[in-house]
Amino acid sequence: MAEGRVRRFSTAEGWGILDSTDTPGGCLVYSTAVVGDPHWLTAGRSVEFEWQPSVHGQNGFRYYATAVSLVHSLPGPAAEDRGATFAGASWTIDDAIGPDERMAAFWRDADDSDPLRMRIQMDHLLSIASYSDARVLFERASLEDFLGDEEAAVPLYEASMSAGLDADREHQARIQLASSLRNVGRPDEAVQVLQDAEFPNEYVSARDAFMALALWDMGEHELALRNALQSAEPALGKYRRAVGAYAAELSTRPEEKP
Repeated sequence: MAEGRVRRFSTAEGWGILDSTDTPGGCLVYSTAVVGDPHWLTAGRSVEFEWQPSVHGQNGFRYYATAVSLVHSLPGPAAEDRGATFAGASWTIDDAIGPDERMAAFWRDADDSDPLRMRIQMDHLLSIASYSDARVLFERASLEDFLGDEEAAVPLYEASMSAGLDADREHQARIQLASSLRNVGRPDEAVQVLQDAEFPNEYVSARDAFMALALWDMGEHELALRNALQSAEPALGKYRRAVGAYAAELSTRPEEKP
């Protein structure tokens, strides 16, 4: 049995999301799993719930609730305060712009000091956009990554790539997945993810920079430095040739004798 809070729930749509430390990234809940009247599942209410892992990831979530009930002993925010504390629940968006512009605006104004608000806003954006499953998974992965929950982000990135992302977002997903893998202590896998694909010029510097970080964590300091220098190449101007030559020499210099 897990305890958590309601992130959002729509009785009209018949589903919502619960947040708990037991289900990082969010737990999907349908009205059929609610014990009693689902109308009490308002944003911020404390709940206890049984959950199961979602093997294939339903709507981008790794967990789903099988039974949800209200925790009477844990005080939730007062009804009159919910609008302020969980302002994202009533977030409104400009219908005059397209879904990609809305998503770009979301990321431009992103603020990790209020994770609940960001998650509610993301849910809202994804619910009204006709995105592919792969795109939905990618956006959810990016959000968990941004909020510092790399453990939740890694499987979402992997699922988004398996689901068939468009080429540009697959490049982004690989780089961001590599960064997350490194941050959870899996630098060797991060290197492999970056080595398994060809990147266009606009992503090469970012690839080399994240490769350098992962290699450093693996103790491959010489290779890390070489990749770091390669990532800086576009900004080197007239010194590009010289630094490139020095970077190539790093692997050929004889080791100093003690």
